[in-house]
Amino acid sequence: MTAILNNRPRKKETESLRNREKIWKVIRVLREFSVEEVSTLTELIYKVVSGYVFHLYNAGYVRQAGKRKEGDGRNRVLWRIAKNTGPKAPVICRCLYDPNIDNLMQLKDDKPSLNNPPQPSLKLRESERDGKKVFHPIGGGLLERMGRRRKHVD
Repeated sequence: MTAILNNRPRKKETESLRNREKIWKVIRVLREFSVEEVSTLTELIYKVVSGYVFHLYNAGYVRQAGKRKEGDGRNRVLWRIAKNTGPKAPVICRCLYDPNIDNLMQLKDDKPSLNNPPQPSLKLRESERDGKKVFHPIGGGLLERMGRRRKHVD
């Protein structure tokens, strides 16, 4: 039986792309921000914004700028943009891809949490295709990297 795959991104992928674009646009405009401010301005839930900011922090795109006491008595962590590479939002995929400078950034794994467990480092081999840099995982396919052999089905 042959499955026909369409080339459209899945709904969840396009939604998360739009969310990242919204967050990145607000961060670039504000330059110094709290997660709560970005969450309010983008109308996205706190968890989505904080997760993306966490990845930007691990890749060196934002840094902590201090704390600010809010009207409700809580201290909010302030973030400042450290790398403003352009209008396209950096993409997270076990590493962070910045389409503005066509570069992969390694993520730091110094702060694992329950929501973000440490991942084994993925080694990449660089090559060129049509004049662009392309990165390929070293060590074969996913099953080989997991220590299993592929079964061929006829």
